[in-house]
Amino acid sequence: MKTKTISNLQYAKIKDCSLLLSHCQSPIAYCLLLIACCLLPIISSAQSKFMFGQYYSFGASSMYGNKMTMAGNTMTSGAPMIEYGLKLSGGTGLRSEYLLNEKIGITLNAGYMQRGSKFDMDMADYSPRYRFSYIDILLGAKYRTKELIGKSKLFFSLGGSQHTLINAYRVNSYNAVNIMDDMQMMDWGAFAGIGIDLPVFSKDVLQVQLLANSGFKSVFGGVMEMNGIQGKNILYGLQVSYLLGFKKKGGEIK
Repeated sequence: MKTKTISNLQYAKIKDCSLLLSHCQSPIAYCLLLIACCLLPIISSAQSKFMFGQYYSFGASSMYGNKMTMAGNTMTSGAPMIEYGLKLSGGTGLRSEYLLNEKIGITLNAGYMQRGSKFDMDMADYSPRYRFSYIDILLGAKYRTKELIGKSKLFFSLGGSQHTLINAYRVNSYNAVNIMDDMQMMDWGAFAGIGIDLPVFSKDVLQVQLLANSGFKSVFGGVMEMNGIQGKNILYGLQVSYLLGFKKKGGEIK
């Protein structure tokens, strides 16, 4: 029976990771570094299946769930209700993929994303809106179809997301008010997408994906939550990524 052993180089990498983890203070940074350390032995032994690069997201965000009341009013049957509206959003970050086989892969995104929504939309000149900034971590799976035109492949993605709030403002045409004290710092959600992988230089991939991401809990806390203001994040966007492939000697990424 054959047994798998790790090389001295792989052992050294794992040892270095353990030292880094012992000095890591931020929970988010700890999780990202832990994931990277777990992937190191896999990447070193199967580089042709691993891709890594940067993504850019462009789209629109809003909130769903309960409607909000006018500022200063509590939840009463006679209080006027106002729905949330879409606002432009964008972000960027790092993306990695590991292909388990020709069709199925694991994906990991980590980066910055702006969210929020418009509200009180009858006051167009006033332009009130919420502007939230998050650090996102998206972990999921993708399924690739057979080749379409050329060597391009259609794919579908699905997974979970975690969002850490870094700033929050209620903004209008005249000023911006910091509302971090009245916000929930963490959010969890799910995402789904459909896209296409376009091969570049035989090993790299240009990836274009339509993505939807929805939060599970109301983003508001503190006084705003006490006043009955609720809303859950939702985002629709186009994600463009350029992923670098790592070709083994004598073979190429498929």
